[in-house]
Amino acid sequence: MKAKLSDKKVNAAMSAYTWVMLIAAALGAMSIGLVIYFEQSTLIILVPIICFAVMFISASQVERIKKRKNLRTYAEIVAFTDGQDVEEQRQKRDPAKNRLEKLMIVGGFAVVVCMIALVSVFIFAIFK
Repeated sequence: MKAKLSDKKVNAAMSAYTWVMLIAAALGAMSIGLVIYFEQSTLIILVPIICFAVMFISASQVERIKKRKNLRTYAEIVAFTDGQDVEEQRQKRDPAKNRLEKLMIVGGFAVVVCMIALVSVFIFAIFK
């Protein structure tokens, strides 16, 4: 019973950090346009820096939780959050495939953030 309760706490923390990371990344990317629009203000550069710092800290916390709970694959994370047996998923690990998946996730995330930043720059350039 105690393990189940602590897992719920870990699941809630992992979800919260993930949402903070995603929101901070989106806000940081959107604020790039602000930097272009208000180029005369040197303090405006702090907005994306702070947002991306929050995103990085949240991502680090998620990775710490995954490391502490020995979660490496998406299937393991889903099994963990659903309260299922994670050990069954651990036996299916393929290190090469895991590296490729991580690379694709990080790469995809970076592409999406860059696209949001470009759209933001384009929109703020229209109003300049």
